[in-house]
Amino acid sequence: MLIQERKLNGTPVYLQIKKQLRDYIASNKLEPDAPIPNVKQIAAMTGVSVRTADMAMISLIEDGVCYRRPKKGTFVAHNVFANMGQRRVVGINCHHSLQEMENSLLEMAVYRGIAEKGQDLKIMPFFITGGLDENIDFYRSSREMALTGIVLLSDVSRDKNLDSLRAFPDVRFVLINYDIANFSDAPDNIVGIFNDDFAGGYQAAEYMINKGYREFAVFSYDVDDENYHHRIDGFLQALNDHEIRVAPELILNGGSPVDTDKGLIEIGTGLMRQALNSGRKFNAVLCVNDYLAFGAKEYCQAAGNDVAVMGYDNLNPQLSQRLLFPTVSIDFSSMGRKAIEVLSGQATPAQKIIRILPRLIPR
Repeated sequence: MLIQERKLNGTPVYLQIKKQLRDYIASNKLEPDAPIPNVKQIAAMTGVSVRTADMAMISLIEDGVCYRRPKKGTFVAHNVFANMGQRRVVGINCHHSLQEMENSLLEMAVYRGIAEKGQDLKIMPFFITGGLDENIDFYRSSREMALTGIVLLSDVSRDKNLDSLRAFPDVRFVLINYDIANFSDAPDNIVGIFNDDFAGGYQAAEYMINKGYREFAVFSYDVDDENYHHRIDGFLQALNDHEIRVAPELILNGGSPVDTDKGLIEIGTGLMRQALNSGRKFNAVLCVNDYLAFGAKEYCQAAGNDVAVMGYDNLNPQLSQRLLFPTVSIDFSSMGRKAIEVLSGQATPAQKIIRILPRLIPR
C-alpha cells in the first residue's frame, strides 16, 4: 500500500497524509510530471473522506510539491526537491579532493562529466571524506538534501570490498573506469561504467595493420590492471584475426604501478630498449597507454630507429601530438555524464556493466 493508515498522534489527519505523500515522492525520487494517486484513491487507501484527502493534496499543491491539471490529475512539480527543501546530491568517493584532482587528468575528466550532467538535472556533486557509513547516514537523515547515489572513483575497487555495499541496499552506486574481475558478482545496487577497452585495443591494432604493419611488439605494465588486460586482448585478437603472431619475447610488461608521469615514460623507454635488444624483428608497437608510447617513440627517435608506435587513452593529448603517434581516446567525461543519468534514474542500464566506446585518433 502506498500510504500507511493514519496515526492517532495529535497531528491533523490531512497533514499526516500530506507528509506520507511528500516522503514517498522524495524517497522514490519521482521525476517531474510523474502522476500521483488521485483524491479518491488516496481516500480509499487511508480510510478517510474524499474531503480530507483533498485537503492533503491541496496543501501539497500550495507548497509547490505538486500541480493539478483539470480533468487530468495531479503530478509532481518540476522544482519538487527545491520546494521540499531538499537538494539532490551525488557523492564522489575518491582519494583526491577537488583541489587535488586538478593534477589528476583522469579523475578531472570524469568529474567534468558529472558536474555538467549534474547541473542539467540540478544534482550537486560533493566529495566524500571519511567512511561511507557516516556519510550515508548523514544524508539519509538530512531534511535539506536527498542522496541520489554515490560514484566510486580513483581505483577504490582495489582497496574496497565491493561486497560491503550490500549493507546499503537502498543506495545506488556507480563504479567508473576501473574494471575489476568478476564484477558481475558485485551487489545488485552497483553498476559499472567502463571504457570498452577490448574494442579500443582491437581498433588500434587493426588501424596499424591497415597501415601496412605486420610485425608487432606489445608494451604494458601493472599486471593486475584489468583495463590493460582487456586492451591487450583486443590487440591480440585483431592480430590473430589477420593471422599475425607476436613473439612471446615482444609481449613485454614494465612491472608494478608508478606514481609519476615521468616514471611511466621511463618504463616505455626501457621496454623499447628491451625489445630492440631481444633480437626479434618488429616494426610497430602497441602500447596500453600514451605515456609508455611517448617513452618508446622518444627512444626510437633518439636512436634513429624507425618503429611506429600506437598509444592509448589520450588523457594528456600533448603526448601524442608532440611525437605524432596515433592513439585511442577514452571519453571519460561521457562516463561521468552516464553515471549521473544512471543514478538519477534517467537511464536504466540493461546490463550490470555499461561500456563506452573509445575513439581512434589516426596520425
